[in-house]
Amino acid sequence: MKPFVILSVIVSCSQAFKVGYYTISLSDVGEFLADFNNGICLAFQNDNTDTSTVCYASCTDTGTEIETMFEDMDDSSSVSFNPSTAYNDMQVVILKMMSQFSDCKMTEFMFSIDNRFSDTAFTTGLATNFVTQLATTGFYYYMANYYTMDDFTTT
Repeated sequence: MKPFVILSVIVSCSQAFKVGYYTISLSDVGEFLADFNNGICLAFQNDNTDTSTVCYASCTDTGTEIETMFEDMDDSSSVSFNPSTAYNDMQVVILKMMSQFSDCKMTEFMFSIDNRFSDTAFTTGLATNFVTQLATTGFYYYMANYYTMDDFTTT
């Protein structure tokens, strides 16, 4: 029941919303997500300019389905929302994404990331490095804004 509620809220709020001077529709959101998905897939390839791989073809299919899903939701927002069509489109996108994950070896990547972060020593070192870098950068910019070169001149 939750996907229907989420989809109806998205569609009811989505006639077109403004961001600054730009009007963004659901079709625009679908196009952005499809491009984002293709960018992720290209990043998973050895040669990120190669468009002849199985991974790229799978990502293109998924992107097309993502665009179709958002276009259908955008089209249905003007008349009445049909949750069964939206739910069907969402299932097709999920199936295409599962195929994409398999073709691009994303599942193996996620397993290796999970195994790496399960190592307590690695995760602790990563968190410590992150906090140190954040504190050092924050302190540097604080000091750079607080003191000026005039404060250090000698007469």
